[in-house]
Amino acid sequence: MMVYNDIAYFPAEKVEFDEYGNTTGYTTNYLYSYDFSSEKLTNITEICRGYSGGSWIYGAYNGKIYLSYSSSEEQLDYTDLSAFENLETHYMSYNISENIYETSDLPVPTLVQDGYYFYVDGNSMVAVSEDKKETVISNFNYNEIALVDNKLFSAWNGVVADLGNGKVYQLKETEWETVDFVNNKYILEKTEDSGKSYKAVDSKELIGDEQK
Repeated sequence: MMVYNDIAYFPAEKVEFDEYGNTTGYTTNYLYSYDFSSEKLTNITEICRGYSGGSWIYGAYNGKIYLSYSSSEEQLDYTDLSAFENLETHYMSYNISENIYETSDLPVPTLVQDGYYFYVDGNSMVAVSEDKKETVISNFNYNEIALVDNKLFSAWNGVVADLGNGKVYQLKETEWETVDFVNNKYILEKTEDSGKSYKAVDSKELIGDEQK
């Protein structure tokens, strides 16, 4: 789910059952919205239908919702993992003002957030702002990323990229994920068996030397 202009957008699915009450694996996925101001729930459009179907919303960029889906016209063998790996993923967009759902004309997204559209180009990450300005970050083609304080954090890889200068730096805290920036402090989160832990650190405690 994502919220854009005080409206939540999220996928929902209708599951098909057989006469014995067991799911057949066939679903129909829809894109819904909920307007917090008017308290109105809207079924916008059908995303996809088929067996083993699923959908994912990346975010909003320049008045469009970007999402993806995959499904199969035939029922899949749940014991054959390769059948699921071979499902084709379709990348779509929904134009909010024009109410048009269509195939996306942008590269496959990695992240869509805070007015940026991110995608991988070879070994580089490309960040495109809403005014079409591109920032290319070399040697940064990671999928597990988070955008906080105009910086791309990849705790898994122990690096952070600054969108302001396009440089990549080492992270000093690699066991914690950066989730927010409040009062000039980075809020870090760690998930353990006992639950979640949080702490606040400044930039000098979190961001290390430039990666060469």
